Amino acid sequence: MFIFGAASAAPNLTDTIAIERNAETAFAAKQYAMVTARRSAFINVASRYSDGRTVVGLAEQMSDADFLNMVARTSIADERTSATNYSANITVTLDRAALEKWFADNGVHNYMAMAGGGGARTNAIIILSGGLLQWTAMHAGLREVGIYDGLDLRVVQILGRNVNVTFAAGRRGAFIAALRDAGWNVSDQDGILRISR
Repeated sequence: MFIFGAASAAPNLTDTIAIERNAETAFAAKQYAMVTARRSAFINVASRYSDGRTVVGLAEQMSDADFLNMVARTSIADERTSATNYSANITVTLDRAALEKWFADNGVHNYMAMAGGGGARTNAIIILSGGLLQWTAMHAGLREVGIYDGLDLRVVQILGRNVNVTFAAGRRGAFIAALRDAGWNVSDQDGILRISR
């Protein structure tokens, strides 16, 4: 089975958290707010590209330092403090390489990986019960009948029985037609293509 989703050239790694925290001092409240914002932004961003329940479960095991190491930059707007209160809109941008490493290190299947440049690409997750052996046979068969011509197919990741590939978004329609001509079943469910044989 293939699962396709349209993807832009680069993932959105930024999230803004509106936050208010209380503590014994304004400094302590701000520190608490920053830790909470980093944690929330990490969960929100990583969940855009993977299963949210998996991300939340693994995030529960992470330290504050782990979240800090994921951050590329932070900005603060609408900051207000009192003796024991801190509130702000905290914008956090994650470091792409750190997030990709986290996904890989934790065996988390994700949809973030995109090929650099070359315009918009479509991201496809191929789920195969036979894993790498079945992918090799299927890949050779599709190449032999010319389905890949002009497709610029790139394998991004092979993880268990999942193969993550990208290809030029402009070739999506032609690829679907070629798959159907080769005997594959293709259905579109809310913009996600499911392809099986």
